[in-house]
Amino acid sequence: MRNLRSFVAGVVLGAVGMSIRHRSMTATPLPVRDARTAPPGPEPEPQSDTAPELEGSAPQLRPAKASVVARLVACVLGWLLLAGGLLIGYVKYGEVTAVPEPQREAGSVLLYFDRPGVEARLEVRVDERRTGFGESRYFINVSKSGESGELGFMFVATGAGRATEVYPAGTARDTVNGCWDSIDGFYGLVPRCHDTRMPPGPGYSTSDALVESQVITGTIRRDADGQMMTEVWLWSDDDFIEKGGKRTYFSLPKVGTSYLPPGYRAGIPYGKPGEPKTYVPEKLDVTLIYRDLSSRDRVESVSPEPALPGKLAWAEADASSIAPRGSIVDMVVEDQNQNLIFLIGAFLGVASTLLPILAVQSRKLAEDLIVLVRTRVPTMPGRDDGRRDPAP
Repeated sequence: MRNLRSFVAGVVLGAVGMSIRHRSMTATPLPVRDARTAPPGPEPEPQSDTAPELEGSAPQLRPAKASVVARLVACVLGWLLLAGGLLIGYVKYGEVTAVPEPQREAGSVLLYFDRPGVEARLEVRVDERRTGFGESRYFINVSKSGESGELGFMFVATGAGRATEVYPAGTARDTVNGCWDSIDGFYGLVPRCHDTRMPPGPGYSTSDALVESQVITGTIRRDADGQMMTEVWLWSDDDFIEKGGKRTYFSLPKVGTSYLPPGYRAGIPYGKPGEPKTYVPEKLDVTLIYRDLSSRDRVESVSPEPALPGKLAWAEADASSIAPRGSIVDMVVEDQNQNLIFLIGAFLGVASTLLPILAVQSRKLAEDLIVLVRTRVPTMPGRDDGRRDPAP
């Protein structure tokens, strides 16, 4: 709506300004009569500045060739400038009002453990601005896992949450234990990976519901301080944003685990035949940190509501998952677009006034060119006055 108001204001202002200027330049001044010297009587009739045609003279005088050429050049330049301005305005207006491409499936990265009753915290950091593509870091801190010093876990990644399996040139990435070099483990973790089709959550038994997935497994070991933690980094082949004009749309992968009501989490395993049984955590606190907001950013719509002002970050206690999405407006680009749309509207207003003037001048030029061509006949030697030679 703001773009439309700026565009209309520019058109009106440009049209009115050029109309006033054209009238002031083409207005015929009224003759001024000196009351001190002019005798009383009726006003003298204005004299025509066109010489009367003499009897027997040609009905049309031959226009000066230099004048016609100059007007021809002026008209050609005028049409070129007008067409070029309209083309540039069309292109720029398309850039300003561009609609981003539909976002691909955001996908998900869900966490399961090899035993029921586990309580843990999952902290996820997503950043695509540092490397130019999606970089996700998944930090797991287990607070309750039983007496054992080891705990198996499994990440199931789908859609845009998957790690890239090829290099930018299209060649396959190197693998170690089935994991591509776009997956890395920390805190002594040695991950194992494979591609397969997995159910979207516990309780699915039909093969039609299976989804193409990356499965990342590993073992968390208790350290000397009694802590059980690990971290997995994934690099995807794309970022999680789409830009159009002043807006940036983002859609992050769903992170966390599958939802099961309390009381059912230990009794319904997740997996499929041929895969080890895993379980939804009994309690999982999820934190997702995306990016800081600068002074030029304005949050237009975000779901769910961010947990901190000035930062796109979310935190849920005992939640199944978080799937943030929304749009951000760059206020600097927004102001620049407003000014650009106003200038485009002003140019169109000027063009709407110049177009009929240019058309009339082009028509007059065409008439003069026709006269110039028709009167271009051989002349008598030593004479170049533009008159026709007498008939033999």
